[in-house]
Amino acid sequence: TTLFRSLFLTVRRGWTPAGWKLSSARRKNEQMARTIRREWPDICAKSHLVNRDNEYPPAVVTVTTAGVLLRLSMPRGLEIGNVEACSDEFAASFHCERVSVSATKTGTRKDSALVEILAVFDDLLRQLPPTSPLVLSHHARKVADPVDIGVDEYGRPVTLTMVEHNLLAGGIPGSGKSGMLQNIVGHYAMCDPALCRLYLIDPKLVELSQWKDRATVFVGGDDTVAVMAVLREIRDEIIATYARLNSAGTGARKFTPDEGVFTLLVIDEFADYAGVPEFKAIMGEIVRKGRAAGVAVIAATQRPSKDAIPRSLSNLFSLKMAFLTKTSADSDIIL
Repeated sequence: TTLFRSLFLTVRRGWTPAGWKLSSARRKNEQMARTIRREWPDICAKSHLVNRDNEYPPAVVTVTTAGVLLRLSMPRGLEIGNVEACSDEFAASFHCERVSVSATKTGTRKDSALVEILAVFDDLLRQLPPTSPLVLSHHARKVADPVDIGVDEYGRPVTLTMVEHNLLAGGIPGSGKSGMLQNIVGHYAMCDPALCRLYLIDPKLVELSQWKDRATVFVGGDDTVAVMAVLREIRDEIIATYARLNSAGTGARKFTPDEGVFTLLVIDEFADYAGVPEFKAIMGEIVRKGRAAGVAVIAATQRPSKDAIPRSLSNLFSLKMAFLTKTSADSDIIL
């Protein structure tokens, strides 16, 4: 019976080593989840995770892509620090590779809090072979659809949408910034060109050049005159959109995905243009006013600095991503 079940799961996931490993690891996690549910009160007593009334935090145990996730409702007298102090005991009791503890949100009572414990037995992402094909959907996207960015440490999908948002990203080469840009630009490249315009600025002619044919406007190399012309064009379009909204008389005061055209401006190596006259002023105006006019900005850089990204400009970005940087100060500038 066990052999037949294993073969069935492998056939259902495809005859690949990755499918076999993932199904095997999933069964192992499910088995450990059942053990944790059964032995949780004894584990808490052994780890001294009880309050003065000898109450232990009840746990909701679920199986995720990354491992076994426990959601704890902390009783009176216990807090996340008590759980973190028991991490080593949990790892030994669970017989897992590692344990991470994080607070999620405040509970309904003032003295209650929700804490998550992730027990990782096998890192499923590491088990995928490097040559495993990535299956992508080529169906048309909508402007309002969320963009898939990746997964978090709990195996849950991470998404974002650029409608009414601006994104500032920074990190050294090889830190993942390029992959993030490709995900977002690729998503909006699959939207209807009549409803989504792409303005791509790529001084290195590497990161965004593959989307050149889909872009409404593509500027590459060190042509700062063309870059400033694009920025002025977008600024003028924002002003014209505000004028149309004010004269419509319908009460509409901002862009909605169902009405109008969405514009995405992507600037790679944002810091390279910091010394161009008027660049910061026009960018600040676009980022500040573009949200309500259906214009979103993605600015990425490998060299974050206070001169290139002043706080007055950084604060206008509602979304920020700090990848690996050389110093903590560089990360602080982005965030």
